Amino acid sequence: SPYAEKMTGTRCHQLRTAVVLTRDLMRTTGIIRSAVRKTLSLLSFPKRYFLKLPFLKLSFLTLMIAQPLPAAQDKPPVPCSSAQHRAFDFWLGNWTAYDESGKRQGSNHLKSILDGCAMQENWDSGKFKGTSYNFYDPVPDKWYQTWVDNQGGHLFLRGGLVGNAMVLAGEASDEKGNHWQDRITWTPLPDGRVRQHWQRTADGGQTWQNIFDGYYQKAAE
Repeated sequence: SPYAEKMTGTRCHQLRTAVVLTRDLMRTTGIIRSAVRKTLSLLSFPKRYFLKLPFLKLSFLTLMIAQPLPAAQDKPPVPCSSAQHRAFDFWLGNWTAYDESGKRQGSNHLKSILDGCAMQENWDSGKFKGTSYNFYDPVPDKWYQTWVDNQGGHLFLRGGLVGNAMVLAGEASDEKGNHWQDRITWTPLPDGRVRQHWQRTADGGQTWQNIFDGYYQKAAE
């Protein structure tokens, strides 16, 4: 009938209007959300009553669904946590040093400091005591050691892993104008010990003199 056709046309028009309004609503989510919040704030309108109103409830849910989720943020990397920073960890701990014949040479305590960014050494053989700081610099990809002892001696070494051994070297001189090069190699052994071999050359590496050759064995805690 004409009446039915008129009603059908009216409903189609209402449906098209609803689609257009929904599209516009989604496009203006930010504006509507801000307006609703400001209106509720001005009217002191409780949210529980607001949600009971069908149209506003639908709009509120639409806005909440359309609100973008916060982007996941990557956690910043933990400083000094790379494998290169852990390359010298085999020397950490409390040690007693012996020479090749089994004679005790002294004790050494290595501990991680500054949240794993450096390692501190404390050597004690009675009258002779010394301390070193060891750290890795990723820019030149080098390990560094700065050593000072109670006899006024000091070392400034740098290097890195050679195979499974840490090899650090540096040049030095005295007040008489003598120059030489120090080279120290720390090698983890299969039985859990660590060998430290300190050598020195004054002729550009043609000959080497042994300064210290010790085997570290874990001391009782």
